[in-house]
Amino acid sequence: MNDAGRREKLAGLDATIQFEIEDVGRYFLKIAEGQLAGFIGTAEQPDLALQLDLATWRELNAGSLKAPTAVMKRRLRFKGRLELALKLHFIIG
Repeated sequence: MNDAGRREKLAGLDATIQFEIEDVGRYFLKIAEGQLAGFIGTAEQPDLALQLDLATWRELNAGSLKAPTAVMKRRLRFKGRLELALKLHFIIG
């Protein structure tokens, strides 16, 4: 998806998503007004917290694995807003 398409899909979304990537570290994304900003570390109060391994992260980011499939296969664990987890492929893919 191109940047304009991603911004359109994210329009109106205001959220913080925490990633804990096994053996790599913690990172978080802030989404506001169709824009993404990434940070190293732990967000204070994320709307969604994800735990996954590096291989799963790479597949999600490349678009070869969708978030709902990763959850069903127990490769992605989450806590927080379910609708964000289901939109994850629009955010990082």
